[in-house]
Amino acid sequence: MKTTLVKKGEASKEFWKQMPQELREKLSKAAVRMSFKKDEHVFRQRDRYRGVYFIESGYFKWYTSSEDKHSVVIKIFEAGEIAGFPPLFDAPPQSYIANLVSIGEGELLFWPASVFKQLIRIYPDYIFVFNRYLTRVVKELALAKASISSKPVDMRIEDYFHSLGASEAWINLPMPKNQIAFALNTSAETFSRALSRLQKTGRVSEANGSYRLNLKKFHPA
Repeated sequence: MKTTLVKKGEASKEFWKQMPQELREKLSKAAVRMSFKKDEHVFRQRDRYRGVYFIESGYFKWYTSSEDKHSVVIKIFEAGEIAGFPPLFDAPPQSYIANLVSIGEGELLFWPASVFKQLIRIYPDYIFVFNRYLTRVVKELALAKASISSKPVDMRIEDYFHSLGASEAWINLPMPKNQIAFALNTSAETFSRALSRLQKTGRVSEANGSYRLNLKKFHPA
């Protein structure tokens, strides 16, 4: 893993434009760019808490693991999102509540917890921006859990492909199919059978490992 100081303006425009210029400059100066290869852990469940991470590029899997090595995917983070908030505001001793691992190559911006908290104290109004972000993530997770529990696997796959942009262009899967199956709360075997059905009915096309949703069949007239 390689780390270098970040230059101002390298992060997502959508992320930076929400804050005043002075805070933007201080956050950019304090950030450290971190590059990860596939299957590298950013942090592990119960590791000592260090700080928060902004996803600049790539996909990162946030998951829990039990003593019997069973894994449950909580969320797939992508560019423009922030990972590692829990347990930023908890009383010490603090530790990460789940694992974060790179699905492929990716880059993060890292802020140590002490630096991040200090800047928030200097600019207290900005805490509302992060509160909005956290509320959105919690809502997303709640809706995803309810949706995944009630929809057939075929529809879960369609929704997932749609979220990746497959309704507009050919896409490559960001992680192995068995990991996608875990994220969709199903088994690898059930996922494979459902994907085959979608291809046979023409709702999903596959070519050289890339996939495309067929809009007319995804959203019938």
